[in-house]
Amino acid sequence: MSVDQSNEHGREMADRVLEKVCKDRGMVVVKQEEHELKLWEVVRLRDLLGHGGTNAILRFASGLAAIRPELLVFPKCLATKLTLYER
Repeated sequence: MSVDQSNEHGREMADRVLEKVCKDRGMVVVKQEEHELKLWEVVRLRDLLGHGGTNAILRFASGLAAIRPELLVFPKCLATKLTLYER
């Protein structure tokens, strides 16, 4: 087994242990890359909200972060990424 395979196996085992402990304690473990919205999803959400455009979604993301900072669902540097995405 190579060092990379050994490290990957160790990470997988650590993830399983963490998930088991959290499950036993009524907690949820979610990897950030698995629950963070993609830019196209943010744009779709903005369009579904129907009013306010990009500024509205930025205010929504800011408000959500202020109320529940542990919910890291919006990508970092959202304004910049949205600007680049929509060009």
